[in-house]
Amino acid sequence: MTDPVRRPEWYSSAQLDAYQLDPRRGSVRKTVLVAGERIGSIEPIRSDTTGAVVGWKARRLSGLTVPRASTRYARVQGEAVQDLIADLHGRWQDQQSQPVSEQDADEGLKPPLAQEERSELLRRYTEDLDSTVAEIAADFDVSTATVYRLASDAGVHRPNRRGQGRLPKIRLTDEQMADLRASYPTAESTVDIARRLGIKVEHLARIASREGLRRPK
Repeated sequence: MTDPVRRPEWYSSAQLDAYQLDPRRGSVRKTVLVAGERIGSIEPIRSDTTGAVVGWKARRLSGLTVPRASTRYARVQGEAVQDLIADLHGRWQDQQSQPVSEQDADEGLKPPLAQEERSELLRRYTEDLDSTVAEIAADFDVSTATVYRLASDAGVHRPNRRGQGRLPKIRLTDEQMADLRASYPTAESTVDIARRLGIKVEHLARIASREGLRRPK
């Protein structure tokens, strides 16, 4: 799979305008294709109480949520796609401005994964049992051997596909989700937040990761 961040030239306006949405089998996500290349995905955000779609969220190929400068979610699909394209263009420009060492140029080595990408890869390795290790590796443009090495270095294990070790799904109310979004990025301990919401810390971490929330540094 070609990493769009490392493509030699940026897409033309005609290619960007002709983007396609490809629904993923068995998933609410829709893969975004530009010039036949996967650049990420979008997914609907539903109300925990009514189930109605209240917005759209864009994700990079790695699975990380694309940050927004204004409202938390895009109102319609098209806005989410534009968020994804703008985020990709910014990262592509950053990649173009970075010098490549002679060793990288000679050996064709890829830049190492950023810390947030490694964290997301390991989260998917342990939680996303609907995707194979090969599929996870492809989303991060690494080999399966790299995935296994990172997991081994981190001391994490992948539960079997029958569901052993998987956390049961937890649905929070809109009020609980608002509380989580407001308190998780603060200095309040995750233990206190989880206790107030009536869930386990493991559930809290999974939901926060799904929502793209980060703890303060």
